[in-house]
Amino acid sequence: MSKQFVCRCFYTDNYFLKQYNMHFVYNDDDDFLQRYGKIKQEKNRRENISREYLKRKAVILRRYERLHPEIFTLKVHFLDPRFLKLVEVCKSQARCREDVLSHIKSEDANEAYSFPVFTTEFCEKLMAEISNFEESDCPKGRPNTMNHYGVLLNELGFDDDFLDPLREDYPTSHHQASISTLWWGWSGLS
Repeated sequence: MSKQFVCRCFYTDNYFLKQYNMHFVYNDDDDFLQRYGKIKQEKNRRENISREYLKRKAVILRRYERLHPEIFTLKVHFLDPRFLKLVEVCKSQARCREDVLSHIKSEDANEAYSFPVFTTEFCEKLMAEISNFEESDCPKGRPNTMNHYGVLLNELGFDDDFLDPLREDYPTSHHQASISTLWWGWSGLS
């Protein structure tokens, strides 16, 4: 009977789990938990995200001094005239695909479009506000675990008087439906 040799790595490396479409390393239970324990940490973070959000928002509301308090309430003059024209076109009963396309810039990516929403003046004030917030000692939630620099505008207080009216009024679901009918099942402005 001849000897057979098996590389030690056969028992530790390249465990492929089809349901995750990933390769894993497994030396022993402790090593595995140390390597992949961050998954459990992320699970705990997600389970507590709403509670932590409410705590941060309460602290920010108490401690943060707004640089430009006027921008926390949506006003029509914050909106770029080209965006307002696009909304008007979408509301029109006599619109056609070409009318909408004439107000939207086509990007290099397939089926990607852009249009200005806010005025330059508003954007400058918003960026100054975000910088002011970043420099404060207030707690800061981030948009996701891969983004260490973004700001959650709702934590900062933009929800009720700014983001909600923007989502509800510019454009409404009627406008989204108007645009989607001009394309091939596009679900709306995003």
